[in-house]
Amino acid sequence: MQRRIGAALITVALVAGCAQTRTAGQIPATTPPSVPAHAISVPGRAISGIVTDTAGHPIGGATVVVSVALNGGEQAIRAIGAFSTVGFYCLLGCSAPHASGFSARDGSFALSLPGPNAEHDDFNLTVAIARGPARVATSVVVPWTHGSSRATVRLASGSPRLRAVGNRRFVVPPRLPLRYGASDFGASLETETGTPPVADGHALTVTDGYDARVAEDERLLLTTAQTGYQGGRDALFSSSLEVRGARYPPVAAPPARSREATGSRSDNAPAG
Repeated sequence: MQRRIGAALITVALVAGCAQTRTAGQIPATTPPSVPAHAISVPGRAISGIVTDTAGHPIGGATVVVSVALNGGEQAIRAIGAFSTVGFYCLLGCSAPHASGFSARDGSFALSLPGPNAEHDDFNLTVAIARGPARVATSVVVPWTHGSSRATVRLASGSPRLRAVGNRRFVVPPRLPLRYGASDFGASLETETGTPPVADGHALTVTDGYDARVAEDERLLLTTAQTGYQGGRDALFSSSLEVRGARYPPVAAPPARSREATGSRSDNAPAG
């Protein structure tokens, strides 16, 4: 049952436009105009915490998004509304109530909890940042409470890779520390829109590989997602990397195995 739940979460996160669990491909790789030393507190019910790497070092300037995890009925109502106005896919028109900001230099963040949330749905807290040519994200589930919430979010993913066998390309997900219990894995290729670019929702599932000739000369976004746990919470670890036509990021030789490494389908260690 756990594996089915994980697979369903990945499918929704990678493909469905109204998903409230955001992946790296759905969050623009933006840089804040300035990064304060410490997060400014916000009035009322809020979610606050720290953004770090896997070693516990604080990360400043990361994008932080908190959104209401709408139940199935609420998602359907918003999807119908979006279909009647802007088509099947939308980034904001059918999205859940959300708030966003950036982490401070000491990794701290504070955001007002978004609403309305009359059903007392849980919240999805997503943190994303650029790592070299890629952008990576961690999304955790934060239960609804009467007061404020606090969470530490660790950015664990590295860059996704592709392995070439003739015209076929096989996706190699980033290696995650074993303690995060990475299990189900999914990958997609999506066309991009905007500056900085984000996935526009026209997705091709490529978890089991794809024919590189379908990409032609298009600018596509390769996104991988893995389910797991972090800090006792359900988590989704994702990475996105731009792929242009026949050009693709090669797979490096596997590094020496460490006790942090997972035995999953991966051969590049996470940054941080």
